Amino acid sequence: MQRIILILSVLIIGVGCKNKNEEIQFNESVVTHFSEFSKSLASEMEVIKNSEDSITKIEAIEQLEQATNKALKEIEQLKTPATGVEYHNAVIHVLQTVKDTYIPANKEFIYLHSDSTDSEQDNLMVNKINEISKKIRMDVTEAQDRQKEFSEKINSKLTK
Repeated sequence: MQRIILILSVLIIGVGCKNKNEEIQFNESVVTHFSEFSKSLASEMEVIKNSEDSITKIEAIEQLEQATNKALKEIEQLKTPATGVEYHNAVIHVLQTVKDTYIPANKEFIYLHSDSTDSEQDNLMVNKINEISKKIRMDVTEAQDRQKEFSEKINSKLTK
């Protein structure tokens, strides 16, 4: 009887450790993929914002688009533990916002700007892009909050 209890205890602990390892591995994978994406986002945003050359801007947007698609694919394919669903969805939301709003708005701005000298139109597009950038920052903060909650659920500490 004691052997059966001991065997069951070991199995339960083993399953618990396996789940914990899967959750930690999930978090590490999300952090790795999102960090790579974030570096590209910061770098390409800087080029888009500061470059006067539309070809350079288009190349930066294409690079950002590739980085976004890569991160989306990699993070969507992760095996998400039940405790990480909200965190996973928040990160996907950031990536989708970049893909669906930030990139198209910048493309639109480049094409409008190259075809027009209408400063009012340019200002409207700049304001639109600034609002999208603000939303992305808020979404990133939301994803960080979901990551913190996830870490608390699995009794793991976040490292900075």
